[in-house]
Amino acid sequence: MKVIMTINSLDGGGSERVMSDLANYFDKKGWEVVIVTFSNSKVQDHYKLNDNILRKNIDIKSSGNFFSKMVRNVRQIFYLRIFILKLKPDTVLSFLTTRNVISILSTLFTNTRTVVSERTNPKIFTGTPLVWRLGRFLFYRYADLVIVQTKEVESFISKHTNAKTLVLPNPLRQLAEQSYKRENIITSIGRIDEYKNQKILIKAFIKIHNNYPH
Repeated sequence: MKVIMTINSLDGGGSERVMSDLANYFDKKGWEVVIVTFSNSKVQDHYKLNDNILRKNIDIKSSGNFFSKMVRNVRQIFYLRIFILKLKPDTVLSFLTTRNVISILSTLFTNTRTVVSERTNPKIFTGTPLVWRLGRFLFYRYADLVIVQTKEVESFISKHTNAKTLVLPNPLRQLAEQSYKRENIITSIGRIDEYKNQKILIKAFIKIHNNYPH
């Protein structure tokens, strides 16, 4: 089995961690794995990949204006398509909306199976630029499979794109057991932004604090 996995970068982040874990897992199964990123070439990988995994970065600059960004996106599609036609993978697996749309367009009219993973809830998260939200609605239906993380997202994607979907939560890492003294501590780890919704944890804590003051 040969798989190309695409994501913007392997800088620190949840989606990047999951892709790295999957890549290493596929490699251990004996698959031929290639990870393609589209970030600035100076961005360093945060997660360690197995030695057998091939890394390729498509770094195409733009001046930042709308026209320049569109030209960059078209060039990314072109170069990724050339790379796919050259390697002839069985499957392309993509993470995150922008890369998903680019990967679908890069595999159109090829024999390559295309699987994309939507890592947010599109119904709630509106931070994705409009052009990519439109691309999601227009092109997700051409993917062989759209992986989502919850039933709510599956309902939204199915309704608006007519895509074939599969609910697949994040995998869990097997960590070494630690010996420590338990304490009554609640820890939240995540970005401080609207989508991560840290304030809902604070509201929940307020509700239980009177019953559990310790």
